[in-house]
Amino acid sequence: MELLEVFRAAGDLPHGRVGEYLFARLSADVGEFAAWVRDLLPPGAPEPVDVAHEIDGFHVTGRLTGLSVKGCVQMRYAGIKAKDFLTIWLQHLLLCLAATGVPDRRSLLIGKGQAWAFGPVPGAAQILEALLGVYRRGLLEPLPFFPESSRAFFEKLADRDGDEPHALAAARRHWFGSDYAPGESKNPYHRLCFGDRDPLEDDFKRLAVAVFQPLFEHGREIPG
Repeated sequence: MELLEVFRAAGDLPHGRVGEYLFARLSADVGEFAAWVRDLLPPGAPEPVDVAHEIDGFHVTGRLTGLSVKGCVQMRYAGIKAKDFLTIWLQHLLLCLAATGVPDRRSLLIGKGQAWAFGPVPGAAQILEALLGVYRRGLLEPLPFFPESSRAFFEKLADRDGDEPHALAAARRHWFGSDYAPGESKNPYHRLCFGDRDPLEDDFKRLAVAVFQPLFEHGREIPG
């Protein structure tokens, strides 16, 4: 059975010509994405890497899977979100500590129309220790760290040479959202912790820089 018929039978497409057009358009887009991914990915894949480290009083354990011959790989057929950056960054830091058999230690984050590469991180243990310090604080009190708003603040701050008002305005757009996309302020857990007040204050700024600055210092966007 052709793939078109599978999606049609599952009710995932509109009826008639509209469904056929949508399927053809999406198929072309996915084909382009797959070709781009093939060009970016290093060949082969090593065995999973086990992680076990004592860092700042924490026993960090886990297994890194889905590796290329050079490092971690994460991909999604969608725009790259802040959570994607954070996930690949944590995996990459652990890889830098654990994978002695991967000398390059270069990880890839691939999204629709955008890709990032992360190179070797000599101070990976210190960065992880700082992140675990943030995690420890979060076990004791609500922290004003909101992935999309915090990322927007840091990126605009870096682009505008430390212009905090513009950076804060960018963060608030993600925090409050719009009629078309709800902001992070609508998250029920955020509302429970912070109520109706605006938490994008000094501690928010410090945390955004502390988390995202090392990440973007060791990452570079790959030209499309």
